[in-house]
Formats: sequence, structure tokens, C-alpha cells
Amino acid sequence: MWVDSEQQNFTFIEAFNEAGKTFSGGIGKQDVPDEGLRFWVGKDEGFPTFVGVRFDEAYPRMTIETTRRAVIVGAEQTESHFGKRYYAMPLVDGEELLAVVAGNVRKRHTPVPDIGPETGFYPSDR
Repeated sequence: MWVDSEQQNFTFIEAFNEAGKTFSGGIGKQDVPDEGLRFWVGKDEGFPTFVGVRFDEAYPRMTIETTRRAVIVGAEQTESHFGKRYYAMPLVDGEELLAVVAGNVRKRHTPVPDIGPETGFYPSDR
């Protein structure tokens, strides 16, 4: 996982598999100035699903909730840059992201199949 020093709000994840194939994805810019928590989910053929999280340094930990477990990530397990903490992890086969929690902020994950095809918006955006 790395942060672009020219665009501090963008975070990138890069992984390589045994065949030498590269997978990359990232978390985009902040939606609001004081956005305390943002996450990204990505999948590519030959790779597990990855979850990347960016959250304020003020939070001592965050939790990734999945269909199989709740992973509590302490500050010492993250990378810290530009006042934010960064963390990425792969999900195991059959595991799906439910939500990410940091401080009193809980953001629920809406899987892509749940996006309304008629509008292209997540149900929460309608």
C-alpha cells in the first residue's frame, strides 16, 4: 500500500501473485473535508478480494467487519501519512465485507450487484 505525495488523498494498493501478475486499486479523494473514514474493495482474476482503509490518525483503531469475522486493527498495525492511517488486507474465499468502523463512524459496504442498474446509484444515494 502506498500514498502519492503529490495527491495525498489518493491511496493505492498493489499486489503480485505467483504468476507475476499485478493487481492494483485504490481509495480516491475525500468526499468531504473532514471525512474520517473511507474504504475501497477490489477484486481481479487470480487474486483475493482486497479491502483498503484510510482513517483519521485520531482513531486509535478500526474494525473491518466481514461475514466471517471482525478484524480489529490497532494504530501500530497501520501506516501513517499526512494525518491519516492506512491499512489493507485480503479477504478469504467466500468472505464478504459488511462494514468498516473507526471511532463512532460505521460505513456499511454495499456490494456492486446491489447497485441499481436503472440509475447506476447505490441504494443509499437515491
